[in-house]
Amino acid sequence: MFGILAFILEELGTIASVLGAAFTVFFSAKAKQAASLAKNASIETRLQVARVDVLSELAEAKRLMDDASSRLHRKSWEMLGERSTAVRLHIAPLTKLDGVTFSTEVSDRLTVLMAQMKTLSEIANKARYGEGKDPSIPRLQSVLDEQKESVVLAIAEAKGMIGAANE
Repeated sequence: MFGILAFILEELGTIASVLGAAFTVFFSAKAKQAASLAKNASIETRLQVARVDVLSELAEAKRLMDDASSRLHRKSWEMLGERSTAVRLHIAPLTKLDGVTFSTEVSDRLTVLMAQMKTLSEIANKARYGEGKDPSIPRLQSVLDEQKESVVLAIAEAKGMIGAANE
């Protein structure tokens, strides 16, 4: 009996070292797992914030388009041109964001929207400076209405992205 006890006492340092190493490996694995979970949560939070920002930018673009309609009917060409440009500046960055991907249909529609807003701005500037004949207000209103539909579809998709991420 004393032989076993003497052996254990002599090897106590070795046993403590082995146990310490085992505990270190175990808790290191747990810490690595916790760090990985924290990193994933951080990435998901960043994506969620980006999705909310996209929704905010789209809502602002819609508001600007509503104002552009009002400016069109008052023949406020300078402000119509500014609103059209502002819409483009709100939409353009949304087509290149990481983690926020629209469907092909909505992405294509947003690309067309940017081109239409550029054309609308050019038409407004020509009317403002008296270059050429007065533009057709009903035709321009039709363009604005069609492009508002694109923004509304993009808003619906952005809301869907936010909702899907919360499930």
